[in-house]
Parts: sequence; structure tokens; C-alpha cells
Amino acid sequence: MKTFLTSLVCFILLGTSCVPSPEADKTVTSDIQESVVMEGPGYSVDTAISKIVWVGTKINGSHKGNLKIVNGKIGLKERKLSSGNFIIDVTSLNNVDLPPKEKHKIETQLKSADFFDVAKYPTARFALSKVEIFNPDIEKSILQGATHTISGNLTLKGVTKNVRFPAKIKMDDKQLSAEADFIINRTLWGMNYKGANNPQDWLISKDLNIKLNIVARKQFNGFNCYQLFTIFYIFLFN
Repeated sequence: MKTFLTSLVCFILLGTSCVPSPEADKTVTSDIQESVVMEGPGYSVDTAISKIVWVGTKINGSHKGNLKIVNGKIGLKERKLSSGNFIIDVTSLNNVDLPPKEKHKIETQLKSADFFDVAKYPTARFALSKVEIFNPDIEKSILQGATHTISGNLTLKGVTKNVRFPAKIKMDDKQLSAEADFIINRTLWGMNYKGANNPQDWLISKDLNIKLNIVARKQFNGFNCYQLFTIFYIFLFN
């Protein structure tokens, strides 16, 4: 009976038009690699305006939401981007395209043990392992104006994998901005709805689209310029 039901689901899936995942760069995923050690002042992520947007796709539609970065540091070596560490608050996961009742339902599902398991793993982490200049003659990217290829260790749900993707980075003496738009395979981090081989999981695309828009401010001995201005103001007028 179980074999029959599985075959029936496969037949239905093959005969149904799936909603395609967003057009984005596919990551190259490999085993964990050694992260680059942070050295000296660099940039501190502005967590108030930096954004992580996720898009998940299923057989009859897609959903979109956000995640918050709660801490992030970016390091330089010889005035070039070399290192970075970011902490993401997975409990902040939310949906932005559904009415309240459906919104609550999908957020509860995504925070459950089937997916992000926020009760057990409330944070995710990303640590740079390599930064390369993007070469359009060798690599292709959907991201317009890609400047670098980033490799880093992504830890989700207690699983760490190294991911490699193109990014567009702009940097000056005061600020750094970074954009990326890529897809990871959620199952590599143990995210499977009702189990890895459950037919209900087949209705959900394995592709999880991640869009990054990060802004970081230059640090001076551990403080960014806005923090230094605040300290100076308090010292001067109090």
C-alpha cells in the first residue's frame, strides 16, 4: 500500500507544473573549511538596515520573508576584504506575503524541528573562508555587477557547510556594502518536512533562495564612526 501511494504521488508530481525557484546564483557547497581570523579594525555591520530575505517555493506557489543579522564584523588585510563573521537571529524569521492567520501558520512550521528548529538552534552563523575577485571570463553570475566570489562556512540547524557564491561589494574609508542573491539546498542542512523521504516534502522545492543586502560602517579601535560621534556628544554636552 505504501509503495502504491508513493508511486501515485510521483505520478501526480510529474504531471503537475511546479512554480520555479527565483532566478539566482547556485552555490557550490562543500565540506567545512578553515575560516579566516579577524585582524585589526574593519567594518561593523549596521544591523538596523542590513537585510536577509528568504524565498521558499512549493508546488503551487512561493513564500517570502526576512531574517535579522544581530552581529557582524568584516575584516581587511592590506586594504582588501579578507574576513567576516555574522550571527543571524533565526527566531526573527518572519513571513511578509500572507495574511495574519496563514502567516502565523507558516512561521510556526518553519520554526519547527522540520525546518530551522529555532527552539534548539536560535542562531545561525556565517564565517568567511576565502574572498576572490570575480572573473566573468571564468565564472557566470545572474547578479548584475558581481565583483567578488565569496566562500564561507554557513551553520544552520547545527550543520556547517561551506558555500561559494558571487557578490557585489563596494567599499570606501567609511562604509562597505555587499549584495548577493543565491540558492542553497535546504536538505543539506537537515531541513525536511516530516522526514527526508516523506512524499509531502517532495511538494516543497529543495531550493532556498537567500538575498543579502549588507551595510557595514568603518570601525576605529572597535567603534564605528556613529558610535564615536555618540560618545563624543555625550562627553561634550553632559
